[in-house]
Amino acid sequence: MRIAIDIDNTLVDYRRIVIETIMNIRPDSRDLVSKMKRKDIVDIKKLIKIKYSDEIWQEVQGHIYSHRGDPITFYPYASQAIKRLAEKGLEIYIVSHRSKYGLKSAEKINILRVSQERIFNWIKDSNCSESIKSVIFCDTYQEKIKTLSFISPSTIVDDLYQVHNDHLQNNAEQKNRTFNILFGNSLPSVHKSNKYMELISCNDWKIILELLIDYYGLR
Repeated sequence: MRIAIDIDNTLVDYRRIVIETIMNIRPDSRDLVSKMKRKDIVDIKKLIKIKYSDEIWQEVQGHIYSHRGDPITFYPYASQAIKRLAEKGLEIYIVSHRSKYGLKSAEKINILRVSQERIFNWIKDSNCSESIKSVIFCDTYQEKIKTLSFISPSTIVDDLYQVHNDHLQNNAEQKNRTFNILFGNSLPSVHKSNKYMELISCNDWKIILELLIDYYGLR
């Protein structure tokens, strides 16, 4: 059994730096920022794009993806969940779509290298090296979808609904139903359920671990 896990906004938590960045870019964002606290990244992104524009969101992305160090962190319990799942016999793949250069202020910065350094340092510091089968960076979104098809995971953990849906469409003839996690709501809820895929929305790695242990009967 294989699990494919995304990096950005699934393992890496950008919420604090997004809030700091929008405050620097738009000094008039104080009221907006007050609404962002305790929101997941999907809702934060929507708030910024609705209040300002996609252009401003791209500026934010350019900064956060090229930034090193604090306040960028990893979601709590992610490393423990990966190690527990590996101990139970599941193969863990980390699969990310990351272009070489960023947007706006980061257009000349190698954000791929920044992302690689961040994830490999975290893997080393959290003692996850033996628990992860492979870390794969894909230059394009389509390459990521093809990579997921090649890995053929029984579970995908990713914050983008489009990834889950496109993988499903790409593998419409698959025989086995997948159990996927849309990294979103803080409380688990069924986002989509059909004969091909069960999609649960949750952004708590401790709960995600329990969901997967129960699903695979690993108690």
